[in-house]
Amino acid sequence: MSFVRPILLVPVLGLVGLQPADAAPITVSLEGTVVTTVDGSGLTLGETGSGSLTYDDAFLTGIGSENIDTDNGLLDITFTIFGQTFVASDDVDFGFDVGASVDFAGGIPEFLHYIVEEAVLGPNNPTEIVDPRVVGIDFGSLTETSPGVFSVDILVREVPEPSTGVLLALGLVGLSTKRRRPN
Repeated sequence: MSFVRPILLVPVLGLVGLQPADAAPITVSLEGTVVTTVDGSGLTLGETGSGSLTYDDAFLTGIGSENIDTDNGLLDITFTIFGQTFVASDDVDFGFDVGASVDFAGGIPEFLHYIVEEAVLGPNNPTEIVDPRVVGIDFGSLTETSPGVFSVDILVREVPEPSTGVLLALGLVGLSTKRRRPN
């Protein structure tokens, strides 16, 4: 009767989603370029950075669309840009208790959900960004450029130029004087 238990255990393990013993952490290199800027004058467009992404492929089947996050398989993110290194724990929490995550298609990373913000937008986990031109960094689409190396598109929220505020103020003053004129 004791030899029956191991035979029954194999199908049970398959039902609970345990992966094969050969699954292991995988680290890929990231090479990023700022492709979009918001709020500023585009001073950071084209700037580059690099880093790595480490995940445990035991959380992936390699079939279809899948997602892993810092609670389930995403082990580490390290990325250096603007003279500063950011890590997975720098990802902001806008009150949803969700950390960084990666989308996969057929077992290949295709999108990195990772946002670093200063307190400007009020996240629960702000990170000081030392570059005075930048208040936020969003990472996005991943494209494999060679085996184990992925390019990542980066959106940067720049500090608005002072002239933007001046133009806004002048516009408001113009609107208020127009309203006060008698017909």
